[in-house]
Parts: sequence; C-alpha cells; structure tokens
Amino acid sequence: MNFDGLPISSLYVVTYKGSEIWVPLDVSSPKQCIIWTGSWMKKGYGQVYSSLLKRNYCAHAYVMFLLGHPLSNYEYNWDHLCWEYSCVNPWHLEYVSSAENARRARLGRGHRTLAA
Repeated sequence: MNFDGLPISSLYVVTYKGSEIWVPLDVSSPKQCIIWTGSWMKKGYGQVYSSLLKRNYCAHAYVMFLLGHPLSNYEYNWDHLCWEYSCVNPWHLEYVSSAENARRARLGRGHRTLAA
C-alpha cells in the first residue's frame, strides 16, 4: 500500500492541538524535527501539490493549513524556529510577519529558539 508513491511505513500522523493528519515524514521523536520526505523545492523546503487548491505549496505551510491555520502569504510566513527548512513539525513553526521573519534571518540562528 502507498500514499502518493510513498510506502505507508514512511507516513506519520501529525497531531497538533487536537487535529490529526497523515503526512510523508521521517521522525524519530515528536520533539525533534519532522523531516518532509516528499518532493522538495530548490531552497530545501518540502513541496506538496494541493489537489484541493490546485497548486504547489511549501509542505510546512500546507501541513499547518490542514491543521486549521492560515497559509503563508506576502504579509505573514511560517518561521522555522528550528532552522530546518524541510521540517513540518507544527511545534517548530511560528506565524510571524514577513518583516519579522526577514529580521530574524538577518540576526542568525541565536534569535530563534524552540520552547524547552
């Protein structure tokens, strides 16, 4: 059995604030990054085609959309607090303004932190 060409063993249930979805991931612990194992964009972001919305999306943004949160847009983005662009762990993402996301990127790794 497979899901979009991936074996079921490579799927993972993401549970976030009471919602669950199955996504193609590689994870050894829920506190660690959940690495997208589907297709990729040039900059290292996971990529997914939404048959619902008829276009490609960054996997992390689409996972958050499926969990009931807004998609990224020109004003707001999902910031990877873990700095791993292929991560789709909802607990590693924060919805911030594009300006704040750019500011954090300029400041470097020490200015984004995951909750303990």
